[in-house]
Amino acid sequence: NRSDDGSSAAENATSSVIQHWTTHKFTIFISIIASILSLISLWKCAIIDPGIIPPNPSPVRPPVPMQPPTATNSTEPPRPVLIGGPLGYRYCTTCNIHRPPRSKHCNSCNVCVSKFDHHCPWVGNCIGER
Repeated sequence: NRSDDGSSAAENATSSVIQHWTTHKFTIFISIIASILSLISLWKCAIIDPGIIPPNPSPVRPPVPMQPPTATNSTEPPRPVLIGGPLGYRYCTTCNIHRPPRSKHCNSCNVCVSKFDHHCPWVGNCIGER
């Protein structure tokens, strides 16, 4: 069973095997694009500010923050915000500020972060509000 070019049928069958999907040009192209997009996302997460609340350098404890009036034309004076509890402001002794609700002090970065979720060691930054 020789073909016209002198090769056997078995040789023709093995030489016309379909290319494996991992070496296909489209798969390689998509893999490169996905890798580039992943590195860009990692880089953006590492350099973007996570919502750091600036510390107060003064050694004097700051006053309690005031809540604005509820109505726009109200004549009532501003009231102090709720201090403590799950929905109130808390005092951070390290940063010397009253932190808003859901903000925490990150021991790795040594700053208070608004809507703090966690400190990511892969990015080297806190994951927070922004």
